[in-house]
Amino acid sequence: MPEREHPTSRHLLCCLATALLVAVSASAYAGEAAAASARPNHFQSAKGSVVYVPTRATVVDPSTHALRKLTAAEVDAVMVTLKPLASTPHPRAEAKTNGAHSLVLGDNVGTVVLARPNADGTFETRCVTRFEEAVQFLGLKAVAADSSTAKKFFNDGRN
Repeated sequence: MPEREHPTSRHLLCCLATALLVAVSASAYAGEAAAASARPNHFQSAKGSVVYVPTRATVVDPSTHALRKLTAAEVDAVMVTLKPLASTPHPRAEAKTNGAHSLVLGDNVGTVVLARPNADGTFETRCVTRFEEAVQFLGLKAVAADSSTAKKFFNDGRN
């Protein structure tokens, strides 16, 4: 009986990237109904309300198979996953009875695996633990929620 071949790492990466794209696309359709309420893409900062807008093409359009930027609904869907990374864990030191010390990070420490397509048809993946890493990898930039850039992004006809 012949042995089964093990999947290559490239095959696994493609599967992972495809799963991410499917999840983002499905969440985008579900997110349309929630668009009337507060968007997951809105954050409060010291300078006021900000939103994240895409600066690079990180999605393969399912109908044209061309690279394109995320829509507002897709950014909302991504932010649902990424927002927990934005809350900073509050580590605390613990002294053990045997004299050892440990650092307890808390329950909100997590990682997210992200994928983005390259122009040559391959995918790049990254495991991130911080919100800033995630938005940088996905090509998202913070802008004031009331700025012309944000208004143009939310009203570009694709959302």
